[in-house]
Amino acid sequence: LIDEESGQITLQSSLDREVKRTHAIRVEAYDLGLPTPLQSDLDIVILVENVNDHLPQFIVDEYSLNFTENQPAGLEQRQVLRTVDLDDQEDGVNISVCYYIVKGNKENLFHLDPLNHQLTTLQQLDREHEEIHNLVIKATEDCTAVPESISQFDPADDTLLNLSIHVTDINDNSPVFDQQVFTGGVSTDLEFGARFMWVAATDLDDGRNAEIEYTVCSGVKHMDSEGFGREEEKLFLIDRATGAVL
Repeated sequence: LIDEESGQITLQSSLDREVKRTHAIRVEAYDLGLPTPLQSDLDIVILVENVNDHLPQFIVDEYSLNFTENQPAGLEQRQVLRTVDLDDQEDGVNISVCYYIVKGNKENLFHLDPLNHQLTTLQQLDREHEEIHNLVIKATEDCTAVPESISQFDPADDTLLNLSIHVTDINDNSPVFDQQVFTGGVSTDLEFGARFMWVAATDLDDGRNAEIEYTVCSGVKHMDSEGFGREEEKLFLIDRATGAVL
């Protein structure tokens, strides 16, 4: 709206830069001369200045990172997902977004740098103790105060990210037999190759690190009736995969 006498332009409704950055109007000025008024035209381009009216937003609700178990604190660093901001970034203007852990870091295992968004460990991780750690990250443009902790993740709040940290296994556990002693009997009429007992062991590692093969690593001691023994080879075999003795 333009004032006919002063030429002052005023808004009739609010503007949204994210919808339309510029508006073009033509203004006509004319005098009241007689017998014919004289006039001239002017094209005006109105630039809509940006204001910070949007919060930083994560584009997904959930994100995951991997850390290796039993590594020294701070050795591994992982970059947390970036946010988007619907506000336009003016040339030369950089609005800082800070990240904070607001849930899940009870044992103080992790540190998140607010400005560069790098996540590191403060202690060694143990996959056999806990395989997945769940953190909630808060993104904010207010870098002067740490946000308060929250009780649960709200998927409707786009400033929050549910971060899952998977602890990658290393081969740090030896197989352990399920029993100290395995016993089995064999009769004289048992056919060659018959399975007559099984041994079993468990490995707390994961994947290939937990795969177990069995082998006979010593000779077999034969004891006679008087209690004397001698070593004999290859009396028994063991199935590498199942632990079956034959």
